[in-house]
Amino acid sequence: MAIFIFILIALTLLLGSGYLIFLMIKTGKEWYFLVFAILYLPIYITLQSFFFQQTQSSIAVFIIQYLKEFVLLVALSVFIFYQSNLLRKKFKIINIDLVFGAFIFLAFFFLVSPIGEMPFLAKAAYFKNILLMGIVYFLGRNMSLSKYQMQLTFKLILGIAFCAFCINVVEFTSGIHLHTLINYGNFQSTINDVEPTGNYGLSWTFETQSGVQRFGAFFANPLDLSSASLLAFAIAFIFFIKTPYRNNQILYGSLMIIVIGSLFFAYSRASIAAFILELIFIAFVFKSYRLLLAGITIIFSFIIYILFFASEDLYFFVLDTLTFENASSLGHLLEWLEAIESMINSPEGIGLAMSGNGNGVDNENRVGGENQFLIFGVQMGLLGLILYISLLYLAIKTSIQAYRKSLSPNEQIVPFVAGTTKFALLLPLFTANAELYLFVSLISWWLVGQSVKIKNSQVISPNALPYG
Repeated sequence: MAIFIFILIALTLLLGSGYLIFLMIKTGKEWYFLVFAILYLPIYITLQSFFFQQTQSSIAVFIIQYLKEFVLLVALSVFIFYQSNLLRKKFKIINIDLVFGAFIFLAFFFLVSPIGEMPFLAKAAYFKNILLMGIVYFLGRNMSLSKYQMQLTFKLILGIAFCAFCINVVEFTSGIHLHTLINYGNFQSTINDVEPTGNYGLSWTFETQSGVQRFGAFFANPLDLSSASLLAFAIAFIFFIKTPYRNNQILYGSLMIIVIGSLFFAYSRASIAAFILELIFIAFVFKSYRLLLAGITIIFSFIIYILFFASEDLYFFVLDTLTFENASSLGHLLEWLEAIESMINSPEGIGLAMSGNGNGVDNENRVGGENQFLIFGVQMGLLGLILYISLLYLAIKTSIQAYRKSLSPNEQIVPFVAGTTKFALLLPLFTANAELYLFVSLISWWLVGQSVKIKNSQVISPNALPYG
């Protein structure tokens, strides 16, 4: 049975990827790469694990790993070669373009310079991850989509969220992680040299300190799923607000509840807190005091519940988290302190692949790694940290500006989702190497690029008011 499933998945992957590449080349539309990314990136790690389980071949894992780069290269080639006037095309450069370019150039400088202990290939693997962000942003910055393509793009993301929730339900009711069935622990040990930990033979990420299971569906881990849920919630929310049809409102309202369900299945404290902040941010964007009041009410209700009604285990779990006495929180704190100490001693940076847990990073030599801001700060110094913070600030600011000045409700969707998602991800960035969550990272950077394109094409109108 497993062999049959493997053959079916392998054929689907081969034929599906080939067909999307064919359509991209035939039509000259880079949008098909976006379809590929939405369908492929959520299952990117689980596919590697499953293929390795069935083949015991590192070559199969290598093919899965670099399929996304190949399809992205095709998309970039299509953009270049289908532009008849590319050299004469005028680009309206704004601040975020300059900051993004400076950030990638700084990373390239650390790639070619002798700074750091890691070999060139390890640094190149890490630089590739940063470059992916820039390329996807660039494609979003220049890609033109029809209303149908944009709607389908978002509906595919919501479809991914729905499928993840369904698998979460099966995992929860059976008490078995999907990752256990595909031998994820052995894959990590053999391919990535990361030994399984925890009570379930996976990693501590898949459980709380008290042993309660956390589920990731087909995403890389629960943290990856919870971050992707923040993106899906923003989409379901704006569709719920935008649609004039009651049946659609019921559909998108149900999807919002489903996404919240996945957040709790993943049991990520940072993402649950980020979700509440996301609601408050949406309230400010919409200037909706009722929504703002709802967000504040949720916070106070949670505090009251913890103080007076929660079980003793939950009470001390929250207390230990806030006081950094929880093992996970204490681990974050120690990683932060190690990273800050490195930045104080070497404010110029100690080199690529010297922090975090991305491709090329050696666990024996890494310094810190539980905070995306500090990871870039350790590797590329204070300048890298400042550029990354500036990049996120401009991404949120530019997206919300594009949203507020949009001339049509349909045009508002992309910048709203981009700005809201990037704001919601700020908190998870403090506790994880979150740019490695390729689905939410690359899709959100593509959305930011689209938002910049929308902003640059806008004619400011006094009647262009925010939705709601």
